Amino acid sequence: MGKVIAITNYKGGVGKTTSTINLAYFLANEHKKKVLLIDFDPQANLSYGFGIEDDIENNIYSVLRNDCKLEEAIIHKFNMDIISSTLDLSVADVEFSGRTMREFILKKLLAPIKDNYDVILIDCPPNLGLLTINAIVASDYYLIPLQAEFFALKGLTKLVDAVKMIKQETECNIELIGVFLTRYNPRKTLSRDVLTLVQENMGNKVFETYIRENIALSEAQSLGLPIAVYDEETEKQNNGTEDYQNLTKELLNKVKL
Repeated sequence: MGKVIAITNYKGGVGKTTSTINLAYFLANEHKKKVLLIDFDPQANLSYGFGIEDDIENNIYSVLRNDCKLEEAIIHKFNMDIISSTLDLSVADVEFSGRTMREFILKKLLAPIKDNYDVILIDCPPNLGLLTINAIVASDYYLIPLQAEFFALKGLTKLVDAVKMIKQETECNIELIGVFLTRYNPRKTLSRDVLTLVQENMGNKVFETYIRENIALSEAQSLGLPIAVYDEETEKQNNGTEDYQNLTKELLNKVKL
């Protein structure tokens, strides 16, 4: 049975989209999993990160509006299926607020195709609006990227508490896979202190793998490439590829896909 994983954080700029792109790439290409990626963020950074513009006719907003079938919105890239986003999605909270069972819209849409995939990854918006609630209700698991910064733990605690509340209110079955640090610099005292603090509070939910600071990750995304493809095309080898390879392996050890 396919698993749905929401990748989420209250805060933007924590490496959420970069992590979604590269986890999906290694799951599909190194571990031969059948992967569907859903860009559920109106900023559409995941879509841009694959070189997909927001003016294509069928996207996740079209699907939510029932203007097209989910299958009609799928784009094939790098051995993955992708459903892109658009800035139009930013009105979803208002547009769908009057629908009955509005928290279950995405779950119902995914039900017929869920088992066509080993894993469906949802890149959530950096807030706890209706879109993120839909992603949480539709998911079996959620994963939290956390930037190695001073206020990281405060936002983390609020997010975990919010998901617990949504789980209670909607009776969904989502479980936390874990937390991993991004933009980590092992030479910086702050990074090491944040890691220690998160480990003290989250215990075995903290991934051993962390994503190190790496400008190549941003460069790759700006070119519409996963980091491994960027390495191949530039004939470079950087720690971003190694880090996301290790993170993917650790994810597979925690969740059997």
